[in-house]
Amino acid sequence: MGGLFYNKELLKTWSAQIHGMIDAIGVSAVNGVLLGGVLFFTGIDYLYAKSVTLSAAGAYFLFLVVYPQTGLGKDSLIVPWVALFGHTVFNGVLTGYILKKICLFKK
Repeated sequence: MGGLFYNKELLKTWSAQIHGMIDAIGVSAVNGVLLGGVLFFTGIDYLYAKSVTLSAAGAYFLFLVVYPQTGLGKDSLIVPWVALFGHTVFNGVLTGYILKKICLFKK
């Protein structure tokens, strides 16, 4: 995530790493808020399917549309796909799990 704001030489600095971590947390937060809105209007049935689907859509846009436009991921064709898979599985399942534990929406 820090690669959106730092060039390749500065990407390994601690400030770029912290900035990237904050950006990743922000993307996850946006995913959680959007999923909360979807669940509010559609109910909590198929919670994990909705969570993974929404996370996959966001990750697809981020890693396969935004990143190539900024020049990120050009070094390797597999990096955006690994990031897409990791974000979809980790963020989708984790967000679904957390919302299942704290969800107050009626079924």
